[in-house]
Amino acid sequence: MKTDYLFYCLLNVVMENYMIVLDSILYETERIDKELMFSTKIKADTLSVETLRLLFHIKHDLLHFKIVCAPLKDVFIKLQKTRETVVPKRQRPALRQCRRRLKRRLRQALAQHSSHTPPLRISIGDEDDEYLLDDGVLVLNDYIYKYFNRLLDHAVELNDTIDSHSDNITSLIDFYMILNGDLINETMQTLTLMSCIFMPLNFFSSLSSMNFEHMPQIPMHYGYYGQLGIMGLIGLIMIVCFKLKKLF
Repeated sequence: MKTDYLFYCLLNVVMENYMIVLDSILYETERIDKELMFSTKIKADTLSVETLRLLFHIKHDLLHFKIVCAPLKDVFIKLQKTRETVVPKRQRPALRQCRRRLKRRLRQALAQHSSHTPPLRISIGDEDDEYLLDDGVLVLNDYIYKYFNRLLDHAVELNDTIDSHSDNITSLIDFYMILNGDLINETMQTLTLMSCIFMPLNFFSSLSSMNFEHMPQIPMHYGYYGQLGIMGLIGLIMIVCFKLKKLF
């Protein structure tokens, strides 16, 4: 295996590990999304504080993950630019062999001299095929740049996926707040309806508890039961009216 291809394989492994981490984060996002979006009825346990805390935790992880993955795009762009700065425009096999021979001769000459020798610039053909024969220069083969293009596409796709799912997390938080507000409104509506039902009943019970000497219903034999029947009838009528208006 060539050195430049091994270098690509290492970068590809890094990208695959980043995708695995992103998939694990997105799995939790999809699970919460299904709980909130496809629930048939709003439940208090679904809209717990732990759900909101988990959403903020996922958003925090995505933010840090984006900070880690953001430089990858610039790294791959710089690797592609090495094609213009390091590798010649016309890289034929004959020129590669010539370059190897010249580098071998240069190493032999440097080994014979103890003093420092500056880098030797050798021109093969025209100026576009010029090589800098320095041991510090890494020349990549021409085929490796199509793999670098793939890595760049994966890096762009990774950043776009992080941005889209970060927006999705923000939408889920807003949707959570809306559902939580609806749940609170439903609870307040139920309590208000119960208060409305018991208001006339409290009025009748307060009316019967007044300490007057002459009250018409007191001498009646079935006055107490009649008043209970009237109170129950009023409560039933109010419940039917609320049902017809679909208030609960």
